[in-house]
Amino acid sequence: MPAATEEQPDLRRLIDLFVHCRALREFADLAASWTHTSHVAAIIVTPSARVVDCDYRGESFLKAANVLRMLGGQLCCTEVSNQPNFNSALKKAADTGRTMNILLHDPENMDKRFSLTLTRLELRSALANGDESTKARNVLCLVAPLDGRRIATARQLMDLFGLSRAEARLARALCHGDSVKEYARDQGLLLPTVRTQLSSILHKTGTERQATLVRLVAGIPVVRDSA
Repeated sequence: MPAATEEQPDLRRLIDLFVHCRALREFADLAASWTHTSHVAAIIVTPSARVVDCDYRGESFLKAANVLRMLGGQLCCTEVSNQPNFNSALKKAADTGRTMNILLHDPENMDKRFSLTLTRLELRSALANGDESTKARNVLCLVAPLDGRRIATARQLMDLFGLSRAEARLARALCHGDSVKEYARDQGLLLPTVRTQLSSILHKTGTERQATLVRLVAGIPVVRDSA
């Protein structure tokens, strides 16, 4: 596996946290957030798709069963047509060690799509002993929203730039693709009021255009309150 970069999380480090010490599961959940901020579920399965472990968000994701679900202890796609692709990707990831990526969607909402990244795990104890036959072939499945972007929280924007709560809400909406007119309509606000809020946001953030504001906010690491 190539060395981790800013775009590619250090999966081996994440894997160690999950596999070697279940007492650190809560910390592993935080580590997954730090290394892959957009992921909504981390699930470990065997080559036969039996679920071995998952992080706390993975538990919630499987309970919702909108995209992936457990059936008899096996990880399955909720949308049956996605199952052959999943089976093939899982086999290739487990057999070859190649990282595989497939597209999944919510059958109840076709516009809600997710990427599923599958990466083979290898236990360090097996590698240290040099025993190829005992290498773990379990696979880490990372599920991430394809269409949604994680944006800095309103509290972060308020703390960093001194935005009011209303201004922070507007900034986040713009980063999610809303136009000023759409936001005014959806919030039941007058367009001049929203334009005044945007002008204040640009001044406080030191930006001159909406596109520059969006790039600035998109670059802020997302940190959510533990509460």
